[in-house]
Amino acid sequence: MRRAAVVHALGELGRDTSVLAEAAKLVEREMQDPASVDANLAATLIALGALKGDAKVLDSYVQTFLKRKAERASPDLQARYLGSLSAFEDKATNQRVLAMCLDETVPQEQLRVVLSPMLARRATQRAAWSS
Repeated sequence: MRRAAVVHALGELGRDTSVLAEAAKLVEREMQDPASVDANLAATLIALGALKGDAKVLDSYVQTFLKRKAERASPDLQARYLGSLSAFEDKATNQRVLAMCLDETVPQEQLRVVLSPMLARRATQRAAWSS
């Protein structure tokens, strides 16, 4: 857990490019085989992969979430991607995430998982409040 906190701090707060690049690689690996990435780090890495993510990355996150939901994967495997939707900072991608909250891509009972962090994040709060 300490390692996840350090990785989070380096990537989210420090915006360390090598940490963000490694996170993106590990996300690709985790999408194919969730067990290939340390479970204590997975959610942190996936959130870091979303920070600078574009529409293509968002699509892959949504597809992974929906696939795992359809397969009835464990809630923690689904939550890794659902919870990370709030981390996308690109304005256009951010608007798409907000639209997903209305079109039920994000299940109604899980809206707080996406919207609460968006309302708290400096990069996303203006769009979240105005939607």
